[in-house]
Amino acid sequence: MKPISTCFLVKLLLVMVFAFAILPNCVQAQKEGDKIYLGELREIRSSILNEERAILVYTPIGYDRGQERYPVLYLLDGISHFHHVTGLVDFMTSNRLIPKMIVVAIANTDRMRDLTPTQDANRIFGDMPTAGGADHFLRFLEDEMIPYVDQNYRTHSYRILAGHSFGAMFGIYTLLTSPEVFNAYIAVSPICWWDDHFLARKAKFVFKDLPELQRFLYIAVGDEGNRMVNGVNRFVTILENRAPSGLEWEYHFMENEDHLSIPHRAIYDGLELLYKPWKIDMEFLNKDMAEIKRHCQWLSEKYGYKIEIEEDVLNAMGYQALSQEDYEKAIEIFKLNAKMHPRSANAFDSLGEGYEADGQLEAAIKSYETAVKKGRESNDPKLPIYRSHFENLKILLDG
Repeated sequence: MKPISTCFLVKLLLVMVFAFAILPNCVQAQKEGDKIYLGELREIRSSILNEERAILVYTPIGYDRGQERYPVLYLLDGISHFHHVTGLVDFMTSNRLIPKMIVVAIANTDRMRDLTPTQDANRIFGDMPTAGGADHFLRFLEDEMIPYVDQNYRTHSYRILAGHSFGAMFGIYTLLTSPEVFNAYIAVSPICWWDDHFLARKAKFVFKDLPELQRFLYIAVGDEGNRMVNGVNRFVTILENRAPSGLEWEYHFMENEDHLSIPHRAIYDGLELLYKPWKIDMEFLNKDMAEIKRHCQWLSEKYGYKIEIEEDVLNAMGYQALSQEDYEKAIEIFKLNAKMHPRSANAFDSLGEGYEADGQLEAAIKSYETAVKKGRESNDPKLPIYRSHFENLKILLDG
């Protein structure tokens, strides 16, 4: 009878129930008194705006232990939305609904100045002497903020801009004036009535000159009064009649939400729609490697950067094969995972479990030993598990 470790049986159960073998690191047990950090605060000196700008940066679980690059979600009104958006990003990435990503939340200084493209001719909010600075803020993002993030973090060129209210208006304005800066735009409750429907008037002419615009736009509005809803509907009518053929867009009216309650739900929906092809289910885990690679190639073409099979997906596929007692396939997948992610202790630990399940105990203990070494080097929180696999099998072999 082939020896199978207790931890393997636990992982196998997780695969069968959740379609994933490894729990995300965020749920690993913490020692009492440990602090959990959600991100870091940085400051950028802007010569364009002539001021210091603060950003909050979230990096995916495991960022410090890997070499992968990630798309970036830029979040306006950053102080208000950083905590809940990074929470939903963590949830969605852990459940393989969207790719892992970096979140950069931009704190405000003069919100009205930065996020409005013009003065409001109707002065609905009264006198706003600093309004109309969106072009300068956009230059700051393009020429200072994004280069800073790209230089200091491992980023892909794929960028998402998410904003609420005035931030959503700024997002749509950016799409209309500098669509190349971001690949996808999530606009929640945009102030489309601003300056006598400035965005709709501008879109009429812009869309005519951009027939092949390859971008993604998600718009949502709640039950927020006639001015808000009618303004958004007027802009959506322009999209219906004149949107470029390459623009992938969607509009949702969320009747059960208001201006304050809508951001969390709408940003979730926008990310889910943007990455609809990303979702992994049990059927996907049973596909062969050639089919998986074709899928990754299609994703690469869709999103514009090279997308490899993620470590967690390969790991889940390996355990799925083990659950079907297809040891040869499982070991093949685990070996590929270790080759693609050579710094991952978990990849080598899983390979060890594949060998152990197949009765290849000498190969298993070598993989476990490698996992322990790499786990120690990377300060992996699952190091005690890797060490127990190695020690338990060593006792078996020595006994």
